[in-house]
Amino acid sequence: MNNKSKTLTTLIPEPSEQDDQIVSVELTDDQLQRYSLLERETIKDLRLLSIVNQTRISRNKEKVAFTSGAEYRINKIGMRDISIIGPNGECCEVPNLFIEGYFTLRIPEVRRNALEKRIDQILKETDEKLDALAKRFLAKDTFKIGDKVIWKEGLKNAIRPLMNETAIVIEIVDPPVTCRVDRKDQDLTQAGGVQDIVIAVLDQDNEFRHYLMDSRRFRKI
Repeated sequence: MNNKSKTLTTLIPEPSEQDDQIVSVELTDDQLQRYSLLERETIKDLRLLSIVNQTRISRNKEKVAFTSGAEYRINKIGMRDISIIGPNGECCEVPNLFIEGYFTLRIPEVRRNALEKRIDQILKETDEKLDALAKRFLAKDTFKIGDKVIWKEGLKNAIRPLMNETAIVIEIVDPPVTCRVDRKDQDLTQAGGVQDIVIAVLDQDNEFRHYLMDSRRFRKI
């Protein structure tokens, strides 16, 4: 067992015979989004209780019948949907908004409290990481043509250059190209970006490739 697994085992205790206080957790969209922050190994043994007889569609586009009163294993919890293992091992992705009123989570109270504690810890760690990355992002270098650059740690948001791959600055874009997008496009990686340098790398075929980038994500070497 690696150190991470040991840590998770300590944080999320396995249920025991003494954990006989079972509680029902009504899984709202907000609650499921909180649970989606958990490491997959901490939820792999959780099961959902089907409240009603219902039919869902599996990944293979087949109908899967869920029986009221039966429990089904959770495969994965995402920000928008939850993957549930059907009675014959089929995976069904159910939107979070269609969980409440159809499924509930039956879980020992001590386990639920441990999961909530772990979520709070993850949120705290994320907050600290955001502070560090924002500070790194805003610490802008001044570049000139010919400078060699690499990604700042934690700020890579494109396929190329690779992490720790050297690129060369071939143009300073002034004024910079700004990317302000519609609300529906807010998830795009370039949303809110300020592209102010052009950098170049050699690809796997030894061809010269150049890219328009946000210089705040790079540092000199």
